[in-house]
Amino acid sequence: MTDTHHPIERRVRSHIADGDENFEEVPLFDFAFQGKFREAILCMISAPECQDVFACFRAAYEYRQNFPWLGESRDIPDEINQDGLSYALRAALSTYIVPGALTTEGMDASIKPQDFHAEDWEYFDPEWMSALVSAVAATITEGFSLKRFENQLTMADVDVATITPIALRAHIAAALVRYYNRRMTGISRDSL
Repeated sequence: MTDTHHPIERRVRSHIADGDENFEEVPLFDFAFQGKFREAILCMISAPECQDVFACFRAAYEYRQNFPWLGESRDIPDEINQDGLSYALRAALSTYIVPGALTTEGMDASIKPQDFHAEDWEYFDPEWMSALVSAVAATITEGFSLKRFENQLTMADVDVATITPIALRAHIAAALVRYYNRRMTGISRDSL
């Protein structure tokens, strides 16, 4: 194994290799896709036309943050440097299901935020934007959630090797909007 592999991936792969004779079937993280993702989402964060998407993502995150048993409520980073906001971003990406109606020009009406009024939100403050950029870095470092997002695209016949930045931004936006639309899912505390 070369030193170019992600540290978390090295630990997981070595554990898998110890007990699996089909070790080579375990996919590597796609560092090219991680780079494309980083570029696309950072471009979105600074683009005024994407602020509605991030406003609804923030609204969902802040709503879910009120439930102390949810991962979004974490203020202090865990052992892999994930706080509540990076947990929310990971959840949005890893649970994404590619809609059939998504176009590269934008989102179809079926995946627009439900009951969200962007005019109620102002553009983000610098502290929020900084936290969001940190959450992006933590999500890329964690790797597995982004890999699940990539796998969802691949299963929907999206060629992640040649995906355009515009198409990738549309999928990221759809994942963030889906997180908003599903913000009330799983908020009940499970009885033990």
